[in-house]
Amino acid sequence: MPPVVSVYKQDGSYNFTNPYEYAYFAIGDHASNPVYDLEESVAENVNNYLLSNVWASIHIGDLTLKATVGLNSERLTQNYFSGAYTSLGLATQGIGGTGNRQTDIWQQEYTAFYSKDLNANNYLDALVGYTRQTSTSTYSNLRTNHFTNEALKQYNLGDGAGTYTPQTGISESTLNSLIARINYTLLDRYNATATFRADNSSRFSKDHRWGYFPSLGLSWNVDKEPFFASFASNSLSYLKLRLSAGLVGNQEISDYAFTTSYATGSYSGSSSYTKQNTANDRLKWETTASYNAGFDLGLLRNRLNIVFDAYYKKTSDLLLVVPIGFASGVTTQLQNVGNVVNKGVELSINAAVLAASPSRNAAVPAASPTWTVSANVAYNKNEITDMGITNDVIQGSEKQQILRRGEPLGSFYGLQFEGIVQQGEDVTKLPTVNGQAPQPGDPKFADTNNDGKIDGNDRIILGSTQPKLTYGISTHFAYRGFDISASFSGSYGNKVYNALQRRLEETGDSYNVLTTVHDSWTPANGSQSLPLASKARPFSYIDTRYVQSASYLKLRNLTLGYTFRKSPLSIISFPLSITAIRLYATASNLFAITPYKGYDPEVSSGTDSGVYPASRTFTFGISLTL
Repeated sequence: MPPVVSVYKQDGSYNFTNPYEYAYFAIGDHASNPVYDLEESVAENVNNYLLSNVWASIHIGDLTLKATVGLNSERLTQNYFSGAYTSLGLATQGIGGTGNRQTDIWQQEYTAFYSKDLNANNYLDALVGYTRQTSTSTYSNLRTNHFTNEALKQYNLGDGAGTYTPQTGISESTLNSLIARINYTLLDRYNATATFRADNSSRFSKDHRWGYFPSLGLSWNVDKEPFFASFASNSLSYLKLRLSAGLVGNQEISDYAFTTSYATGSYSGSSSYTKQNTANDRLKWETTASYNAGFDLGLLRNRLNIVFDAYYKKTSDLLLVVPIGFASGVTTQLQNVGNVVNKGVELSINAAVLAASPSRNAAVPAASPTWTVSANVAYNKNEITDMGITNDVIQGSEKQQILRRGEPLGSFYGLQFEGIVQQGEDVTKLPTVNGQAPQPGDPKFADTNNDGKIDGNDRIILGSTQPKLTYGISTHFAYRGFDISASFSGSYGNKVYNALQRRLEETGDSYNVLTTVHDSWTPANGSQSLPLASKARPFSYIDTRYVQSASYLKLRNLTLGYTFRKSPLSIISFPLSITAIRLYATASNLFAITPYKGYDPEVSSGTDSGVYPASRTFTFGISLTL
């Protein structure tokens, strides 16, 4: 709503007249009012959630039998209502509805656990069991429109003259698992852990429901070897070497994705069915084989601890939605497509920079300060190593991402932006766009295939959502009664498609735009970033201007506190014996350092269409120790 249009009339009522609104939010001489939208619309979620768990165990010598039954139950009700003068309700003289979803997840576990010190040098424990998880979700949804009385909003849906087709449904799934684990320790320094699980999931067709996932882990406590003492000193106090390999599975897909399904509706008063999914009886488990080698190291009497890991992970039979020919009645299908490899290293360091000498009185803080610092960094390379029998797969609402062999998951696919055509520039030397030579003020893109024209074949990889490095730093300092702690985290090398900026820099509509549009190209202002302001956009493809660096450093948490100990509290008369009172203040998400131009570089999908950033919060509290 333009700022020159008043939100309210002189009598204090809402103003629904806006001469600048010509299309989406106006019908006749009535226009929607954004403040009215916020104040009078209803978007309500009522969620009742129950987490429950009951277990019983029996000990028979070294054997423990245990049975566990749990229920996670959710009851969700969603109410919404938009009146006749709201943005959503203009076209239908108001719209309202209510929806309900009930989800029950039952979890059963039956295990037998055996542990035994076989002798002074051998220890063994073993576990076998059976687990079963059943999930049932039902839903219903009712909508109506054309209200004559809006006073009761969603509590008077019977007033609506137009009713949409009611929607109801049910979804069920089961996961049955057989599990086993053996731990063995020899001489308190050689350790082995072997696990095995067999999972049967109803989310796959009957011939592919079983998945088998073994693993083996080995470790060596070197510091407990007799020879370690001969060269160990105060500088080297602990050393453990580790090796592991294993297989895990992924079944996190929708129920019934392997079979043909239809959506119900109505047409001209009769029932109708629309095909939603076509059967894929070859759909099976996505599996990841992992191999890991690492060590744990303690130095300076364990004041400095280092953990290092190197890993290789290969994910096979990726569960991805890919385009298919429309001959089957749908355009996409969930398939097992190709392999992805992740390989990298992880390093974490924990250091007690300052260690306090013990106090004789536990109620009085140590006189010397303490300071600990922890840091971690991880490097990962992600690469698609096989696409199976399919070619490149282009994904996203704007076809902005591509799956291609040799590239990482989440790779962006678009044009290379090369500036704006300037006055006097020889346009005959530039590639054509839609068969025509570009004109001053038009954007320029790289002709990557050198065919003299700009089209979809000139798109290239523009980066990916995969960071090259992720890292974190945390620290805690305490002296006498004061303490302060902070934690930072960040990433480097990943990209985000800033779809919101791209939309708000388009000048083909009457609504708000970014202030950067002031710098659009004109003959007097030879901008090299934004073209001549107009309604035309030469391509729907994304380009390098809007695939932006998402590297960042964030201060996640900062806490400051002071603790009053027992001595000064002795003057306070209180019925309970209080040994300490701590006052503290915590701030979260104080700042982020990033070149990204949008709200928040942490966008899980890799595309930022205007997702709200993390909120900055401040918490003040008091804790009592009795």
